[in-house]
Amino acid sequence: TGIQRASFSDANIVNINLPNSLKRINEGAFMETTFNNLTIPESVITIEKFAFWKAKFNGTLTINATTTLDGRTFEEIFIILQ
Repeated sequence: TGIQRASFSDANIVNINLPNSLKRINEGAFMETTFNNLTIPESVITIEKFAFWKAKFNGTLTINATTTLDGRTFEEIFIILQ
């Protein structure tokens, strides 16, 4: 099970609950998306390149230490300091 390219592109997400059945976040799935908080479930095995390209984070981002990331998964992200 995966989140496909541009599924949440350019969205403003306050709260999202990703299912524990999720295995993959594909390229560009959340590009240019703004998040308050995001937790990637432990079931996610791979996050592809540019999945969070130019994403903005207002809060916390939590990722399982065993998830495989492409070297460009978080390219050009913005962290908003309060």
